[in-house]
Amino acid sequence: MNVIIVGCHKGLTRCVIRSLLNSKIKFSFIGTKELIQSVSLSKLCKSVYEIEERDLHIDCQNINKIIKTLICENDLNYVIPTGIRSTLYISKYATDCKNYKNHYPISDYHTLSMLNNKWDFYQFLREHNIPTPKTVLLDPLDMENIKSLHFPIITKPLDSENSKNVLKSDDLNELNKVTGETSIPLVIQEYIPGYDINLGIFGLNGNIKAWIINRRTDRGLVFEHNKEVLNIGEEIVKALHFSGIIHFDLRCNELEGTIFVLECNPRVWGSMLHSTYAGVNFMELAINHQSNENDFNEIKTGMISLNKKSLIKKLLKTSLSRQDLKSIFAQAKLFVDDPIYELNFILKD
Repeated sequence: MNVIIVGCHKGLTRCVIRSLLNSKIKFSFIGTKELIQSVSLSKLCKSVYEIEERDLHIDCQNINKIIKTLICENDLNYVIPTGIRSTLYISKYATDCKNYKNHYPISDYHTLSMLNNKWDFYQFLREHNIPTPKTVLLDPLDMENIKSLHFPIITKPLDSENSKNVLKSDDLNELNKVTGETSIPLVIQEYIPGYDINLGIFGLNGNIKAWIINRRTDRGLVFEHNKEVLNIGEEIVKALHFSGIIHFDLRCNELEGTIFVLECNPRVWGSMLHSTYAGVNFMELAINHQSNENDFNEIKTGMISLNKKSLIKKLLKTSLSRQDLKSIFAQAKLFVDDPIYELNFILKD
């Protein structure tokens, strides 16, 4: 097994590396100097190759040239991207290196580009009658679109990540201020009162092989079953004939009990590592999918991955449950398994 990680995001790269610890899978790493300084400290890292930010441009061939030198003709090659730019890059060039096959499942470039563009994804949802908040595209040529929306509303850049530049406006004055300070085009979406739900999926050829559903609470990240949420995910994955890892942000309207799809991350996501505590290690599944024909899902409903704040509160009250302790031990084990890398990450985070 020959594993190559192409990293362009510190936190997401860490999620991938930590997910490989259980299987002790070693890897080569391609990334920027800043990322290499941290990643090279991992005991799983066997070699590093430095690139510049500009090398992640979709038309640049530098990363592709490095991958060609790392391909093993007598072994299975897994080229794993972390952030969205590296994901789009690998999806475009994954089969263009010595005619090799990338055994890490990933959908085609056009599908991933559509999913990553919030306006294009909204159009897809509407076309397939999947519930989503009313959304318009705001551009300099068509400012009249906002008149059809009801406040409060949410503004988002078309390709924003990690909620960057995602802002809520309660009235037209606040919206005008936001649009005056933010580059357009933007998508503007009606705000849904309620709570967020996360759906993570590993799919193969349009079929869901593993999934997790969770939501953030005062106790931490709680994993649960939700048939309606899962059905929505199945519909999207099937329509796209999707392969790979994907994450959806959904919203539950507390007043009506209805579920809406907000947006999609067709890549590794930030809380993916917590899924391992609930029984689903997406990285291991993606790498080992060819040797396991059975369904992979073994989610532990009700499992809680504690956040730092809730952990401190519980420690002060000495009110840790058995599930809390399991979560703590799982996180502590990962630290013990790769302490130098983890300590470096924590100190520089």
